Amino acid sequence: MLAFRVQPSNVTAGNIMTPALQVQIQDTLGNVDTSFTASVTIALGTNPVGGRISGTTSVAPVNGVALFGDLIIDKAGTGYTLAASASAATGATSASFDVIAATGSAPAR
Repeated sequence: MLAFRVQPSNVTAGNIMTPALQVQIQDTLGNVDTSFTASVTIALGTNPVGGRISGTTSVAPVNGVALFGDLIIDKAGTGYTLAASASAATGATSASFDVIAATGSAPAR
């Protein structure tokens, strides 16, 4: 089964999510399954405003952990979740988080 080792936190629209998201593969006892090699895919679960996720959304785990270091969501909204999936594993849904509207820069003078 999959589990979020590092949950998503609030992020500004268009910025890379930090800290990097981590999904671990667990055996039936909840231990990290270091032998699992199928790619883990991240997608939007709850998508309150029709946002899009970009970046590397499918990665192979290393020692039972899939690291997603460049995920970006393009639209501000409250209550997003992410869904992790992999073949031969039970998926997982993240805790909810918010995407905050980007603030514009000051006009040039």
